[in-house]
Amino acid sequence: MTWTVGWFEAFAATMQARFADAGRLGRETEALGLALGAAESVAVFAGQAAVLATIAGHHAELPPIVAQAIEAGPVKLTYHLAHAIASGPKQVARDLLGEAAAEGFRNVPPDLMWMTSMLGYAVLAIELEDLDAAAQLLAVIEPYAGQIVTNLGPAAAYAGRLASLLGRHDVADRHLNAAFEIVDAFDWDYHRAAILMARAAARHRSFGQIDDTARAWLETAAGICVARGHGWASAAMCPASPHS
Repeated sequence: MTWTVGWFEAFAATMQARFADAGRLGRETEALGLALGAAESVAVFAGQAAVLATIAGHHAELPPIVAQAIEAGPVKLTYHLAHAIASGPKQVARDLLGEAAAEGFRNVPPDLMWMTSMLGYAVLAIELEDLDAAAQLLAVIEPYAGQIVTNLGPAAAYAGRLASLLGRHDVADRHLNAAFEIVDAFDWDYHRAAILMARAAARHRSFGQIDDTARAWLETAAGICVARGHGWASAAMCPASPHS
């Protein structure tokens, strides 16, 4: 029970942007799982460590266990995506996304990690500004916009960012606003700041400038980053890029 609860405590700490606590809880829980002989302890830790390294902005600190899991893990595609997002060369990410888009993303196994993988592809499409992949992924993700995909947060946040990239500004606003309501209700500071920045970037893309509303969102996001000791603070205070 302590092992099981430990993973949930690490999850909650990550969502609340208590990254040091999340890292400590993850390591302690993995050690306990190994001592208990829990076969899935390494796979679970690798997944949480990959998410934590990515959202905390510590790409260079991605644990070696994640790379090992790419070769041996039970959810191989998920780890490939995590590695491509966190530390892989852009060409590797572009190839991974292009191959999946060419297959209509039918390469993703319909298992427990299906939506996690889809959101991983969405992150790549957004970062690479791949409009074809973004359009395909929005159609896949949008029906699940009301759901939360564990550490990755509300699916609506990714639907909103994809819609913004595609110039569907009303759809983007609707999804990003819905996502913000969800994370605000759960008091998840990491996603609260991330979605505020995404809303500001979407507004910039829509209107071509940072208006007072977008500026207020960025200031609130910066305040969260400062309070949590997050390195995003300076980025949040800068004018949002339409490519964000």
